[in-house]
Amino acid sequence: MVPGLVIAAIILYVIHGSRKGRRLQALVWGALLLFIAFAIFLPLFRFAIDYPELFNSRVFSRIADTEHPLPGDALGIFISNTWNALRMFFVNNGEVWVHSIPYAPRDVSTAALFFVGAVLLARPYAKMRHWRDAFL
Repeated sequence: MVPGLVIAAIILYVIHGSRKGRRLQALVWGALLLFIAFAIFLPLFRFAIDYPELFNSRVFSRIADTEHPLPGDALGIFISNTWNALRMFFVNNGEVWVHSIPYAPRDVSTAALFFVGAVLLARPYAKMRHWRDAFL
């Protein structure tokens, strides 16, 4: 997931970049960062090549129909899950009893701070269009 976030940050910087030289520099530094990250990832990559079914089983069991058929279209499920995650603090804890009381509303102060933080983050991006605000 982290390499995907790095790529997203680089793309946002390049899109919002002001000068061509800085864009090229961001691409070069991003490529260097991804190269070093891949060098660190090499042992795990070897395992993924040798045992692809073990390496990918957890991911594919959550995003594909390897264990059971999906209850709807994948994009609709993704949008629904994202919406539920964003409103989680306002509605309930879900059904996992290990970390909280099931279906009880989350802390009201956490929900309020989450909402205030989202608004305070959206306002500067709407005014200045800075890549860091969009990335957050």
